[in-house]
Amino acid sequence: MSGPKSTGRVSFCEIPTCNKKEYHMPGTAEGGKKAAATNKARYGREFYVKIGAAGGKKSRNGGFAANPELARIAGAKGGRASRKTKKA
Repeated sequence: MSGPKSTGRVSFCEIPTCNKKEYHMPGTAEGGKKAAATNKARYGREFYVKIGAAGGKKSRNGGFAANPELARIAGAKGGRASRKTKKA
């Protein structure tokens, strides 16, 4: 049994039983879909729902959605500090 081999950005492992190569594509859309399918198979269909809920529960400040006036003030400061030239 041979170990993982690397060929540039695409790495593969040889499967000796069926003489096929299994491609792992990190950083590609297809690789991401395979990773998502694996995570759902391992941890359940609600895997990403649980992660998103945990992130939302950890938030303690509320952000700009909780305080539109603060968002307006921050946007004005950013606009003044912007390096873009003003069009007349």
